[in-house]
Amino acid sequence: MSIMYQLDEISSTEYPAVGQTAYTLSQIKQRGYPVVAGLVISSSLFEEFLTLSPGLSKLVTDLARVDFTHPQTLQSFAQQSRQEILNTNFPPDWLATILPGVNELSNPALTLIPSLSLDNLVNWDELLNQQFSPNHGEELSLGIKKIWAQLFRAKIIWFLRKRQISLAQIRFAVLVQSYHTAITSGIVKINSSSLTIEATWGDELALNLGEILPDRYQINRDNRLLQAQELGNKLIAYRLNNSLKELERYLLPEEAQKNYTLNEEQLEELKRLSFNLVTDYPTIKSFFWSLRENQLYITQVKPFLRPMKSDAKLIVQGLGASSGSAIAPAQVITDFHSNWQLIPPQKILVFPNLTLDWLPLLKKAAGIITETGGLTSHVAIVARELGIPAIVGATQATELIKQDTLIQINGDTGEVCFPSNIEPQPELILDTSLPNYPISTQLLVNISQLETLSLASHLPVDGVGLLRSEFFFLELLQQHSLMTWLSQYETELSQHIEQIIASVCQSFTPKPIFYRSLNWYALELSDYLKELKTNQEIKQKLFNLELKILERLIKEKQYNLKLILPFIRSVAEFKQYYQQVEKTGLLDQTSLQIWIMAEVPSVLFLLPEYVAAGVQGICIGTNDLSQFLLGISREETLIPPELTPKHPAIKQAIKQLIELAQAANIPCSICGQIPVEYPEIIPDLVRWGIQAISVEATAVIKTYWAIARAEQS
Repeated sequence: MSIMYQLDEISSTEYPAVGQTAYTLSQIKQRGYPVVAGLVISSSLFEEFLTLSPGLSKLVTDLARVDFTHPQTLQSFAQQSRQEILNTNFPPDWLATILPGVNELSNPALTLIPSLSLDNLVNWDELLNQQFSPNHGEELSLGIKKIWAQLFRAKIIWFLRKRQISLAQIRFAVLVQSYHTAITSGIVKINSSSLTIEATWGDELALNLGEILPDRYQINRDNRLLQAQELGNKLIAYRLNNSLKELERYLLPEEAQKNYTLNEEQLEELKRLSFNLVTDYPTIKSFFWSLRENQLYITQVKPFLRPMKSDAKLIVQGLGASSGSAIAPAQVITDFHSNWQLIPPQKILVFPNLTLDWLPLLKKAAGIITETGGLTSHVAIVARELGIPAIVGATQATELIKQDTLIQINGDTGEVCFPSNIEPQPELILDTSLPNYPISTQLLVNISQLETLSLASHLPVDGVGLLRSEFFFLELLQQHSLMTWLSQYETELSQHIEQIIASVCQSFTPKPIFYRSLNWYALELSDYLKELKTNQEIKQKLFNLELKILERLIKEKQYNLKLILPFIRSVAEFKQYYQQVEKTGLLDQTSLQIWIMAEVPSVLFLLPEYVAAGVQGICIGTNDLSQFLLGISREETLIPPELTPKHPAIKQAIKQLIELAQAANIPCSICGQIPVEYPEIIPDLVRWGIQAISVEATAVIKTYWAIARAEQS
């Protein structure tokens, strides 16, 4: 096998040797698209490198045995492994073979980009970073070793061991390209009706890290005209430093901050390039671009283009609701009266729609597909928390997917295929790197499943912002009806719920845990509780049970519990709940606070009256608030672009609630998908004075960075 390939001469048979990134760029370059010239150092070189010394051979052996469940052991092994790679000499004959090709690039600076293939099993190039190197022999060989050494980061070793992947399965190539400082760069995002161009000054790193708000241009796909444009907030940019080894961050001049990054001619050129690429490759969802020396280049394409088998076939397309991919037999469920406990684990479950009664089944599923539902539906929320790939809005999925057929689900692209079409995405690996400065805005985590405690309790959060009780009750309702629990097994029911809440408290003590009492509005969608929705006696009895549990845990265990009341529609309704709390004696516990969810629009107009009645804090529930303000359903799959949570009415409502809370001198937090799906709102939240932001565990690190950047600016 050759150790080097020219980027514009790669064939499909050479995919394992060059990896997915290089293969993608090669294919579009060969069709005439602008891609920077480069060459690929074959994956065979990495395989041979690992045999060069006893230390490297031992590294390969030890990787299969290291205790990846012990953080200190894992970190120590990772550090020693990377150092072993960097200390091993790069063979001079390899460098002599590579240098002539590199010198033909005729540039003093080089970009080294990881390009992996993994026996067509996973795609995880994004876990590795590119390196920069002067076009010089010793510097180049060191840069290549630094690229290889990244494979031995602790989080990647953890992933390899958990997925039982050996180094022998990994094909690790390195793409070498000329580097030119970008004048401007960005991403083009593609959907069915429009193209959205995001642009910033300098290299795309500022955009990737979320350190700026880019300029945005929305292009109609039907008539190819500019529908809207919005000037971003671009304070900083990146460029290669004088050593040619890394990007440096610099403050943009005021004039650059106030101007759009693309002029009319450049925008037209990027539009032409985008529509040509979409025409040739309809499955592309987005691509990165840069403008260098007045030449437009494509730098990355997603999803990757890769060799496909001739029998590859898309079964159905939906909306990606929870990231990840899985291959498993399909379990098509259309009879909701069947016993879900008899369904085998690790199947991809296919539903026409998923009622709350079936949510406990998600814990043992490999993936979820529903014909209805939206990004803020309950199935999407639970799937994201559990880390299960999910697709919603896959029309006719129960008809097109046959029982027990082996299928592949991609929760990022929304595609359901036979396994030969697309490759599974890697299991979720959280990046736990944080800025080197603290944040003053509290960052909290949402919890609805005990399975996520081990992950969430190790995250840099200030507590639990939303402990959703309804999901715990749903599991218990699989054993007995609520009427049966309360009439015959009330003590056992109380013990079950207390144990669940205590488990969460133990994981986060002494941090606060905001327990949201049973949300009857949500549970009325459940078959188990439809007949009880008007039974006030049952509601009061169950609420009293919750209050007694909280009192015991606060009084006896000294847990820092707060109470949030959901779906409060009037001051009179709140007073009824408050009186029940008063009767239990729970108000005597000084640590207790009584909050309400600010999710019904009446709170916008009556918050001072709520505070006068005893409300001590509010949590803005953006999922329900959006649907009530805009007349949309959180279960709706295709929401018109003008009715997304970015609607100015939603932002105005959030701002008004924060300001009202400040005026009333009570704390205000926000939960729901808006800060996660639209992180550009976080600078506004910080500016308006939000005190806490609560998100699902998988979004904590991303949100920490966004808050830190907002506070810094």
